[in-house]
Amino acid sequence: METIQRWIDGKIDFQSQRLADRIMQEGLVAGATVAFLLGYFTQNMQLCMVIFGFATLLVALVSFSPTIQPFIRPVS
Repeated sequence: METIQRWIDGKIDFQSQRLADRIMQEGLVAGATVAFLLGYFTQNMQLCMVIFGFATLLVALVSFSPTIQPFIRPVS
């Protein structure tokens, strides 16, 4: 029961949230840029979408992973 109470408590580490948001935004822009350039130069829209999809998945896994050290700071 304590575990559930701690999880529902609602304490937010705003510093880590900002870091996750920044990683997400920069990663999506970089992924979109790479996908667009490769799709443009190869004239292949499907390649562009696949690369952007993988980049989005990678960014989501990296920016929202709870095991990354900067994200597990205690809330003060």
